[in-house]
Amino acid sequence: VNGFPVFDNTGEFSEIVINFIDITGRRQAEEALRDSEERYRTLVDNLPVAVYRNTPGPEGEFLMANPAFCNMFGFKNEEEVKRVAPADIYANPDERTQFSDNLLEKGVVANDERTLLKRDGTPVNTSISSRVVYGQNGEVSHFDSIMLDVTDQKRAEEALRRSEKRMKGIFESIPSPIVVYNTEGHPLYLNPAFKALFLWSLDELKGRRIQFVPDDQKELTARKIGEVYRTGKVVRYETKRLTKQGKVVEVIVSGAF
Repeated sequence: VNGFPVFDNTGEFSEIVINFIDITGRRQAEEALRDSEERYRTLVDNLPVAVYRNTPGPEGEFLMANPAFCNMFGFKNEEEVKRVAPADIYANPDERTQFSDNLLEKGVVANDERTLLKRDGTPVNTSISSRVVYGQNGEVSHFDSIMLDVTDQKRAEEALRRSEKRMKGIFESIPSPIVVYNTEGHPLYLNPAFKALFLWSLDELKGRRIQFVPDDQKELTARKIGEVYRTGKVVRYETKRLTKQGKVVEVIVSGAF
C-alpha cells in the first residue's frame, strides 16, 4: 500500500490518495525461495562430507560451513568458522592464494589435494572440489566447495608404499630367481637373480610373455599353473626352462597366486 496527501491551492490538506499493488506473486515467490533454501540447507547439513562457501583471495571469508566441515576441523559451529579466514586453515597460507588464483582462472577445480590444519593445529589431508559462483552482473560472488578427509587413505597408501619397498628389498636380496606376473602372464617384476640366470631385462619383456618354457614342458607347466589358480596354494614342481640364448636350465619352480 502506498499513500500520499493532496493539498488545495491554499496549501490546505484536502484528500489522501492511496494505491494498492498486488504482491501475491512476489510473496509466493519469496515463500518458494525460502522453502527451497531450507530444503537445500537441510540436505547440506546432513551430508557426511564437508560443504562450505567462501569468498576469493587470501583475505577471503567463510560465508557458510556445514556440520561435517565443523567436525572435520574441530569447530563448535558455523559461527566459529566464520570468525577465521580460509587462509588460516592452510598449513602453508601461500597455498590459499595459489588455490584461489587457480580456481578463478579455471572456474572449476576437482580433487585438489591439500594439507590443511584443524583448529588445534593437527594436519588433515583433504581433497577439494570447488567452483566459482558469479553474480547477476557477471562478477565473482564466491566459491562453493566440497571437501573430503583423505588422511586415512594417505596413511594406507604410505603404508602400502613402505610394505612394497620392504618386499622389494627382500626379493632383491634372495639368491633364487623370482618373477612376478600379472593375470595375463606378463612379467611385472624380475629380481637380480632372475636377470643374472635368464639374461632378460624387464624393459624388453614389458607387455609380452617370457618365452622360456621348452616344448616338452609346456603341458606340465600349463597343468601346474591351472592348479595354482584353482587351489590358491603354493605349487612346487621340477621342470626345465630356457635362457634368453636358448640354454636349457633344470629348475624347481614354486608358484603362488
